[in-house]
Amino acid sequence: MLTRNEVFNIVTNKIKLILNDIDDSSERNVFDSTSFVKDLEFKSLMMAQLIMLVQDDILVEPFSEIYSISDISTIGEFVDVYYQTIVNDKTIEVIHE
Repeated sequence: MLTRNEVFNIVTNKIKLILNDIDDSSERNVFDSTSFVKDLEFKSLMMAQLIMLVQDDILVEPFSEIYSISDISTIGEFVDVYYQTIVNDKTIEVIHE
C-alpha cells in the first residue's frame, strides 16, 4: 500500500508535468497548502488532466462516488482524497511507484 508521502510525490510530479506543458520555464515548488486556483492558476481542464494522470499510476477513482472535486482547493486535500481512498480499498493496484 502507498504511503501518503508516496501519493504526494505522484501527485506533485503530475502537477509539474501539466505546468511544464504550459510554461516550460516554470519550476514551481508545491506544498500541501498550495492552492490549485490561487497559486497554480489551474483551470477545470487542468484538474481533469491531473485526475487522469494520477489514475494512470494509482488505479482508483475517488471522485466517482465518495468525494467531489469541487470540494478540493489545495494539493493536500487532493492527496488526502486519494490516500483515504487507498486506505479504505485494499485491492487497489499501483502501476508506478
